[in-house]
Amino acid sequence: MRAEAASAGDADVFELGRFGHWATLARNGNGREHLALSDGWRRIRLDISGGTLSDARCVRFHYELSGFSGLEARLLTVRRLLTLWRRGRFVRALFPPMTGLPRRLEALRVADALAAGASYREIAIALFGEARVRAEWNGPSDFLLSRVRRRVAEARAMAEGPGARCSMVEPSPVLGQKHPHHEKLRRRQGKVDAEPQLRSAIECAAMQAQT
Repeated sequence: MRAEAASAGDADVFELGRFGHWATLARNGNGREHLALSDGWRRIRLDISGGTLSDARCVRFHYELSGFSGLEARLLTVRRLLTLWRRGRFVRALFPPMTGLPRRLEALRVADALAAGASYREIAIALFGEARVRAEWNGPSDFLLSRVRRRVAEARAMAEGPGARCSMVEPSPVLGQKHPHHEKLRRRQGKVDAEPQLRSAIECAAMQAQT
């Protein structure tokens, strides 16, 4: 996807000010920009291959689609963006539950523990509780140790992957503004995501290919 600066009078313009309360702009180590639009529960990620969003208030998007591999996921992203642009809200039907979220949350917790110098046993206590670790750590089964090792491997893979090189751009007045009804909206939907920052970190670290 390319972003081209546009005037507010363009019928196809994407106004950052309109969606700034949901927007987070990141740049990877190669200088490529990624725009995340999220209400804390649902999320659209746009990878900008050309142009910039850093100094533009209104942009026109140019979509890059080719071949068939991964086309459905890219078209879904475009549908989500189009619906958000038209309705001004995220439509739940276009966002199936994120698979593997509990496992990835564990991997992020393990990454934090490793950075703090925790041992495998200390990580197991954080994940499973001290009582269970005391009862099973030295038992006949190595289930807890094996699970910790898997989470350590996943945490290290996330840390070494392309998402680890994401760095946040200094927020602009447009992208940094807060929406007064943001929390009210999430409560009305019946679900408040207790860990939206972890979700963002997961998706940034995974760097799943999306338009």
